[in-house]
This record gives sequence, structure tokens and C-alpha cells, in this order.
Amino acid sequence: MAGIKKRGTRDRLVLIQEELDRLFSEFMEPQARDRYAAHDRRPEVRVDVYETESMLCVRAELPGMAREDVQLYISRDLLTIEGAKKPPFKSQKLRFLNMEREFGSIKREIVLPKPVDANTVKATLQQGVLVVCLPKISERRGSRRRLEID
Repeated sequence: MAGIKKRGTRDRLVLIQEELDRLFSEFMEPQARDRYAAHDRRPEVRVDVYETESMLCVRAELPGMAREDVQLYISRDLLTIEGAKKPPFKSQKLRFLNMEREFGSIKREIVLPKPVDANTVKATLQQGVLVVCLPKISERRGSRRRLEID
């Protein structure tokens, strides 16, 4: 299975600190829910990595994101997904009763377990699912470059 890079320890500690702050504020001040509901949390990018005889494929869940909001890069054995999930509302006068969706910047790095041909990558984004198919090759080569999403 591919070596998938997770967020660093510091990132996880920041998320834990933010969640603890929110919980203590809610306990001490019920009105704090509105303040923290509108706070942007970093969306999690979930991926599946699989292979066929000739291809290495990555599927990533990017619900609510358009092709223009996603950048895809490849550098030797590292596939990087970056972008921003924008909130669908503009008004700051909203008072949320419940907010579970997350908005903000995303970044996910996937270490590719096998050499691939970065020049013939096929990437599509449909119904919130990014599919990247990379043809396998016998050796690694090339430098970092941006990939197009159809």
C-alpha cells in the first residue's frame, strides 16, 4: 500500500487545542457555539490508492470543490493535492444552529509506491471525487510539475 503522508504532529496538536478551546467555551458559555461554528476548520482529504496491471490510481474525496479550486502536482514519487474549499455563503450575519461542514485550504501528499510516467497522467474531478490515474513505468524520472484536471 502507498505510503500516505499524514498531517504532522504539530498540525494535530493545533487541531486538538482548537477543539479543547471550543469545548471549554461551550461549557462555560453556551453562546460560544455560534462563534466556533463559523470558525474554519481544515477539511480532511480522504484517499484510496489502488493499482491495476498497468496503472496506479488515486481517488480523493473533495465534496463541494470545483475543478478550478484544485491544484494537482507530481514530483518523482510524490503526488500533491492542494486547493481551497470555499463556503457557499457570503453573509457574516448568519447564526448557525449546527455546522458540521468544513471549509478552508486543503493539502494532501501521497507517496507513490511505484514509478509512474508523469507525462501521461489522467485526472478527472466529477461529483466531488478526484480520480488520478498514473501509468506505471520501470524507473523514476522527472521533476515537479503541475497536472491538468479534466
